Amino acid sequence: MRFLLVIALLALVGCSADHGRFGPYYTPRVSAAKAIDNPDLRDDTLSRVGRQAIDGGDAVAASDAVDAIFEQQLKDELAARSARTLNGRQQWSQATTMAKKIMDVNLRDRILAEIATGRS
Repeated sequence: MRFLLVIALLALVGCSADHGRFGPYYTPRVSAAKAIDNPDLRDDTLSRVGRQAIDGGDAVAASDAVDAIFEQQLKDELAARSARTLNGRQQWSQATTMAKKIMDVNLRDRILAEIATGRS
């Protein structure tokens, strides 16, 4: 009986180890933020969840959050931060895609130059 209990505990520890290896998935949290009716609260929440997603390694959810933000300055700030983070992780294709979402031409060009030259 103890043997089965130990096996069950090891299986649970293995599941949490997978979480660390693959990272948390923020898509459900982005979906919840997108459902907020108040536009200011919605954009603010999407920006916060997007930052958490990119910091947690979930570029897909961060990109979804960027796409859903209406207020241009918040959108640009999150896209720039995400692009720089991806660039630092040497995920240049994703960084470039994220940088292209920036509407402020000067900011977009600076971020793209950082990606192209490998500088930050």
